[in-house]
Amino acid sequence: MKEGEDYIIAQDPESSDESQWILIINSGEWKDFIIKYLNLKITDEGKSISYDLEVILVPEELRDVEPTEEMQNAFTEHCASLINHIMSDFHERKVSVYVDSVTGETVEY
Repeated sequence: MKEGEDYIIAQDPESSDESQWILIINSGEWKDFIIKYLNLKITDEGKSISYDLEVILVPEELRDVEPTEEMQNAFTEHCASLINHIMSDFHERKVSVYVDSVTGETVEY
């Protein structure tokens, strides 16, 4: 996966907080979906990621399609792969700020 080719990270137009972002899926089966990860947390001492997912935009050609369980599972797996890739990339580039959800203190990983 590659930023700018497979996905685009953009500022959330619904938020005035510049740290809030959305993701535009730019290739593959889920091309043109726009999603937002909510309540993003790193768990298990940095080994896992938990989140809620909001689908902001479904491509027009899929709006009337009733998704099967298989489609939903494939989409969920793709979104999990995306966020794992993005978080690893952010960590490697040192652009992430980690905050302890209990204390509110910045945490170094």
